[in-house]
Amino acid sequence: MSTKEQWRHKPDGVYPALNPRQDTHPARTLPMVWLEVDLGHYSRQRIKGKLRAFYADEEAGHLLIVTHTVKRADQIARWLNSERFGRVTTIASLTELIEDPERARNALPAARQPPQDPFEHVPAVDGLRIPELPPSAAPWCPEADG
Repeated sequence: MSTKEQWRHKPDGVYPALNPRQDTHPARTLPMVWLEVDLGHYSRQRIKGKLRAFYADEEAGHLLIVTHTVKRADQIARWLNSERFGRVTTIASLTELIEDPERARNALPAARQPPQDPFEHVPAVDGLRIPELPPSAAPWCPEADG
């Protein structure tokens, strides 16, 4: 997001893609999926501006536009002069994606990395016993510590 136009047309969400496009992106990076949610309020100019911003971003690999109806998805596809389920863009209604998530196979999110266990590299010691501490005579009072 370097230009004012790109900032104005920033996506509703961004996440790494499951299927990186190796032909257009180096292997060291995963292309990002731009998610746009259209509830019928975006104008033709706004949709086209979002597409231009998507193409201007070096890390963008796929544009997923989710709408509320199939009719609206068809209208946006006509505006952009593109197919609804393509390699670079997917324009679908939410019900279509729920029925068949494979329609947006180029926009599926990458698997999350498992969280690291902070104690994974600590060697285990058999027979280690931590002694119980005796109870204190009086409860701790911060004022008494000075």
